[in-house]
Amino acid sequence: MSFVDEVARRAAAAWDDALGRIRDRESPEARYIAALQVDGQARTAPWLPESLARRGGRLRLHVAGTADPTWGSAPGDAPPSFPPRD
Repeated sequence: MSFVDEVARRAAAAWDDALGRIRDRESPEARYIAALQVDGQARTAPWLPESLARRGGRLRLHVAGTADPTWGSAPGDAPPSFPPRD
């Protein structure tokens, strides 16, 4: 299996696991992420770490019926930037 295939397989497995673990869902309208945990550690960043694709892990999403515009909006929550490769 190629590296890309392995990453895709692990990402799909992690997403399937996350969908199966959505908590605090009070209504079908609860579609906004209100909190996120990766391997039991709370995250405020709205992106997932690369390690989740490489090693797998466990996601836990808390959803709400209304969006919180402050969640994931702090400067420290911005995704990493990678320079172009030569």
